[in-house]
Parts: sequence; structure tokens; C-alpha cells
Amino acid sequence: DAGSHPIEVLIQDTGQGIAPENLNKLFIPFFTTKKIGQGTGLGLAIAYGIVKMHRGTIDVRSKVGEGTTFCIKLPASSSARAEETVG
Repeated sequence: DAGSHPIEVLIQDTGQGIAPENLNKLFIPFFTTKKIGQGTGLGLAIAYGIVKMHRGTIDVRSKVGEGTTFCIKLPASSSARAEETVG
């Protein structure tokens, strides 16, 4: 059954990482650590909503000074149509 094996997407960087005290706030709309005018704090909240709408999960692991990994898991469907958009 295709639904028993989720599709997993990992997004990883080697940036500065996320402070532990901010990890539980990442998906809250308008939360940002950027200066005023440099970000709205909506990107991750929107991503979270889209993933949840598709019955998936999104988790984050981060270590300050080493980077961050987001893991998105979505249920697979044998009736799903595969599409790829590049660019």
C-alpha cells in the first residue's frame, strides 16, 4: 500500500542554526527574529499550514553554529499524479 510509506523531503542548510528558545515558535504566524522590514514571519507558518492541509508533518532540528534541517513527511497516494516543476 503506497499510503503506508510517506514521502519524505529534507531541506538542510549549514547556516548559523536556530536558537533553542526559538524552535517552538517557528511556525507561529508573524514570528521573526529579523529586523523590522526584513521579513514578515509568514513563510514557515504558511508552509506548516500547507503541509498540515495535506495530512503531513513538518519537523525541525537545528544546532546553533551548525545549521538546520526541516523534515517534511506527506502521505503517498497510489492515485496521486506526479508533477515536477523546475525553475
